[in-house]
Amino acid sequence: YRGILENMEDVYYRLDLKGNVLLLSPSGLHMFGFSEMEEVQNINIENDIYQGPESRKVFLQKLMAEGRIKNYELVLKRKDGSFLNGETSASLIYDDNGKVLAIEGILRDITERKKAEEEKRRLEERLQRAQKMEALGTLAGGVAHDLNNVLSGIVSYPDLLLLDIPVDSPLRKPILTMQMSGKKAAAIVEDLL
Repeated sequence: YRGILENMEDVYYRLDLKGNVLLLSPSGLHMFGFSEMEEVQNINIENDIYQGPESRKVFLQKLMAEGRIKNYELVLKRKDGSFLNGETSASLIYDDNGKVLAIEGILRDITERKKAEEEKRRLEERLQRAQKMEALGTLAGGVAHDLNNVLSGIVSYPDLLLLDIPVDSPLRKPILTMQMSGKKAAAIVEDLL
């Protein structure tokens, strides 16, 4: 078992109920930035490894209630103060009388996976925004095209009417106003397109 423990990439750990490290695989030393086991024996995970004491309490309550936890995600702190995302599966170790002696488990660093999931989520949001903009563009283009068809009559017919209306006619001014309004509307449609 020693060979397995020393060569596994995931971290094997054993802790007492107070949070003192009883056993940690070499991969755990590497993951948390420690150089030797003696450094780890002087720390308490509740104060030195967990993001905060409250997150340790939540984990411990769940473990004590269920006796075993699988794929539990948590945020842990390295020796240098940086954080990592971890996923652990843990169980309780009992003595012959059923009293809880320790906690043992496997821990995996999922920091890169969490970053990839976050990047994927951001890309999906950008894609959704782009799709919404595309739909709006299609709608605006369709509306503008339909309005152009309607406006062509409003803009061109006043020219024909003005050819037949005398210069001093009282109808000339309203028709010119209609023509100008039609041209303004056509310019707005052009901007929409």
